[in-house]
Amino acid sequence: MNWSKTRKPDLESDLALLISDLCSNWGFCNQLTGEQLIAERGELSADQFAAYVLVAEGMNPEYEIAWRRRIRDAFKARYGTEISAATYRPSSE
Repeated sequence: MNWSKTRKPDLESDLALLISDLCSNWGFCNQLTGEQLIAERGELSADQFAAYVLVAEGMNPEYEIAWRRRIRDAFKARYGTEISAATYRPSSE
């Protein structure tokens, strides 16, 4: 898998990069945007992110346990268990 190591200056753009990686690596290509995800919640957990991606793909997150776990793990590798615009740091400090 080719996951981007680049970090964007704001969380919305960085989430868009992760969404793009999900499309390139696993074929989850949908209309989700980082701005949309943050605007609706402010704070986003790994599990919420995974559920949003699956719903955007027309899948039921309750039944797609393996995909939900994989997407959640990709989020956690980048942000930890949750992230918000206030806690996001563009560099890997």
